[in-house]
Amino acid sequence: TINIIREERPGYDQLVERMKQHGGYIVCGDKYMRSAQFRELIKDLPQPKLALNCTGGETVTEMSRLLAPGGTLVTYGGMARRPVT
Repeated sequence: TINIIREERPGYDQLVERMKQHGGYIVCGDKYMRSAQFRELIKDLPQPKLALNCTGGETVTEMSRLLAPGGTLVTYGGMARRPVT
């Protein structure tokens, strides 16, 4: 799994470690997801077929760009309080 969380959230570092302990293969912040380093990190992985979004805002646009053709993006929340763009 690739897990993307908001970098500005309280307890970010602790949450990254907890998610890794529970099997998160890649756990990173939303700003890192937009970087060239992130693209390099995932370049040899199969493109994701499913994205789950509970935040909304610009992050969901970036997530959709990572999906394999025919992939599915499910939005079930809006914690950012910004529209899905």
